[in-house]
Amino acid sequence: MSLKQSFPGVPGDFVLMFSSGVQDGVPAVLSYRRNAAEPGYFMVLAAPADQQVRPVPGGRSIVLVVDRSGSMRGEKFLQAQQGIRRLLESLNADDHFDLVVYDSDVELFRNELQMATPENIQLALQWADALKPQGGTNISEGLAAALRLTAKGERPAWVLFLTDGLPTAGVTDEKQIAALASGENVGQARIFSLGVGYDVNSRLLDRLSAAHRGRTAYVPPGEQIDAAVAAIEAGIASPLLTDLQLRLIDADGKEPDGITQMWPKKPTDLYRGEVFVYTGRYRNAGDVQFQLTGRRDGVPVTLMGSGQLTARSSDSALSFVERLWAGRRIAELTAQMDQNGESEELLTELLELSKKHGILTPWTSFLADERQSLDAVTALPALRGAVREQAKRVSGAAAVHSRSSLQRLAASAGALPAEKSGADNADLIALFGDNAVARPALGGAGELFPAPGQASAVANTDAVGQVKPAVRGPRVIGNRSFFWKEGCWMEVDLQPADRNLAHDCDEVHTEPQTHHRSGNRAAAYRFP
Repeated sequence: MSLKQSFPGVPGDFVLMFSSGVQDGVPAVLSYRRNAAEPGYFMVLAAPADQQVRPVPGGRSIVLVVDRSGSMRGEKFLQAQQGIRRLLESLNADDHFDLVVYDSDVELFRNELQMATPENIQLALQWADALKPQGGTNISEGLAAALRLTAKGERPAWVLFLTDGLPTAGVTDEKQIAALASGENVGQARIFSLGVGYDVNSRLLDRLSAAHRGRTAYVPPGEQIDAAVAAIEAGIASPLLTDLQLRLIDADGKEPDGITQMWPKKPTDLYRGEVFVYTGRYRNAGDVQFQLTGRRDGVPVTLMGSGQLTARSSDSALSFVERLWAGRRIAELTAQMDQNGESEELLTELLELSKKHGILTPWTSFLADERQSLDAVTALPALRGAVREQAKRVSGAAAVHSRSSLQRLAASAGALPAEKSGADNADLIALFGDNAVARPALGGAGELFPAPGQASAVANTDAVGQVKPAVRGPRVIGNRSFFWKEGCWMEVDLQPADRNLAHDCDEVHTEPQTHHRSGNRAAAYRFP
């Protein structure tokens, strides 16, 4: 076996995780619990056995919304037109479609959805080929026009929304745009956002996609827009399951007590090549059944499985279940503060989860600075400043990469890529400890996403992945996290009074050296 992609300078072991339990659509259940005093964590994996691609019965409603503002002039708009062509040529006979373009104003190919007949597709292509970029960027009206087309809800609907800039005409406040979209989306269309370049409002795009059961993709400068449009269309061409929800049932047929913080919280969709991942915490151990309901080809389906929520794990082999849950919780906390501002409670929880599990995001990357104490007294003010600084960044390379890293963490509970190219395997890797730009092996080590102070350096590089930060990312062994402090790898739960007993910083041992003082454990490791 060989790796398709390597990450120079990224130390750590390669860990291959696979499940033999996801068979014939039967959910696989994994649980992990450090000890009886703490909550346990569970994960449910499921995928339908039938992965065959076939047209959606009755067809789909597809609306492509394209930015034709002046900033799209040149190669970008030529690629966008090619993306329109690839999308239209991939439609099925039962599909309905329309095209919406916006600059300072909005123009539609037709004022209502059209059947995907060869004649209509040819007319739409001729119309699109004649378009010329001009004017400003009226995102609000472009979105509203697209959503009105799907208002009747006659078929499952998807809106593909493409932009390369910030809103400059019509409604420009991102919260108002998001509220407008929610009000107009009476047909419950899925919104897939496609940001072109780094000048987009990444927070707005993520907000729209998250609120309307879609995904956000970004096309970096120099990459092909038409290929990105085609990739989205290929994904939504044949949804495997829609409206997915999970229900837990105990021996009495009731929902068990003590199940908390489950994700995803809302119904979700599963596309070809994805595995459904559901995570949560539990208090009471025992046998449990899992009922996964959704729709396939418009027909209700149910997948059943059973498993055990363990009272206490005998080892740390499944500790990644807890870490996966923590990654999703970190993404949720960060998104809340990114959109609504910070609070003391959210900051404290984010700090503790990041330290405990060694998961760093652009918001918490400062923790890897050797000079930064992990103590809450000094770390909380630093975190508060980082959150506020990141909240100001809605566009630019740093903002796009920051929110992309959150998306990968958020994927830890939801639709997970089942098979990807080498480059895209980072999405899966990220769930178990991606520190962003250079991605680590599962459960291993990784370089950091640049901290806010390093963002300008990132923006000025040709390839973000080539930036080598001056700090070391955390290391994770089983369920234990280590940060490089005072010239040593220090375990997160190590008390300050015990650090001098842990080891001489000039003597880093290949095997752990364990010392005891007041019941606290201290260990030193050599990380290759």
